Amino acid sequence: MMRLILAISLSMVYQLTAWGQADQEWPLITELSFIVNPALVSEAEDLAIVASHGKKWRRIRSSPSQSNIGLILPFSDVNMTCGAQVFSESVGPFKSVGTRLAYAYQFRLSRIRTDQLSLGLSTRLMHIKFDQEHFINNDVSDPLVQDIETNGFVPPSFSAGFHYRTGVANYATPVQFTISGSVGKVIPFEDRFGSFSLDRTFQWYGSAGLDIAANADMVVQPVLLYSHIAQRPGNLGFRTSAHHRRFGWVMLQYERTKILTSQIGINVNLGPLNMDIFQVSFSNGWHVGPINGQLGNSFTFGVVYKRGYRSRTGQ
Repeated sequence: MMRLILAISLSMVYQLTAWGQADQEWPLITELSFIVNPALVSEAEDLAIVASHGKKWRRIRSSPSQSNIGLILPFSDVNMTCGAQVFSESVGPFKSVGTRLAYAYQFRLSRIRTDQLSLGLSTRLMHIKFDQEHFINNDVSDPLVQDIETNGFVPPSFSAGFHYRTGVANYATPVQFTISGSVGKVIPFEDRFGSFSLDRTFQWYGSAGLDIAANADMVVQPVLLYSHIAQRPGNLGFRTSAHHRRFGWVMLQYERTKILTSQIGINVNLGPLNMDIFQVSFSNGWHVGPINGQLGNSFTFGVVYKRGYRSRTGQ
């Protein structure tokens, strides 16, 4: 009976949480958006270094957590941008580390060089470790988990995406349009429980939004988000944010899965004559559905260093 309960518990943990890197929702740190759409790495205007840490479902034991370090490096002379991410993730007894590499090339589509189309490619490599003592503290010799492969590399995944922008919002053209889409290929894999197996080998992401110049220093960005992944097929979300060139931004997002997320970001200038800045962000998510009492809320903290910062609101 104990073995049956253990097998069911393992299955439920994996079905409910999924691997954030195998089934990644839209990141709350904008500079990490190339995780789901490699073409978005082209949005960076100069060197950016990102660090973030997030934790979900803080009311339950062993709630999922994830840490990221990212690097974005544009090459303006050749209209291409490269991005790299290193991540560490923990979901119950499963721990993973991995890396993702992204590349995007940007095309100028109009004579006045405002319309931009970016095409991107990325690949992800990941290693997973199973900690059987997480579930069995007294009897680590239980044959149910003795034969589990405790370490293993996951087959690489691949993604391709596009991002189209009509231009930069300003007084002359106060409303600009953006649209993005991507598809990712995940190669199925599984252990003896079938815990690692993925129901869908293709994952789709999309977004459509506006950049609205409220004044010379502020841009409001309403965005419709869409994702189609194994654990949350057909998940819709609406994100709206207001960015101030000097001070920072605020954001509010609601998803079809009944998750409400808020974020505040602060620009920290390094000096009156220095264009480099740090951006610090705090995000909190609430499960507003009936399972709110069981799961609790989520929290994400991020820090971004930008060299030669020039916000789109100030161009």
